[in-house]
Amino acid sequence: MVRSAIVRPYVDTNWLHHFEATHDVVFNDRALIVEDSADLLKVGAGFNAQLTPTLSSYLAVEWGTDLDGERYRSLGGTFGVRILW
Repeated sequence: MVRSAIVRPYVDTNWLHHFEATHDVVFNDRALIVEDSADLLKVGAGFNAQLTPTLSSYLAVEWGTDLDGERYRSLGGTFGVRILW
């Protein structure tokens, strides 16, 4: 008997807006102050594959950039296996 995996692909897009904020950290007598606001775009794609009733796997990649300039760039991925018992 031949079984086939159920594959569920997906694509997602996220826009993240960070409102203006001021963050400060003090080291001994020195203060580090960062004023921050940003609009980030993240785009990802991947799939989940149900291999057996108790075994599945997933793979995803994600890319991100700062819409306001060149302060943020990201590229990442995940892979995993799920086992139910």
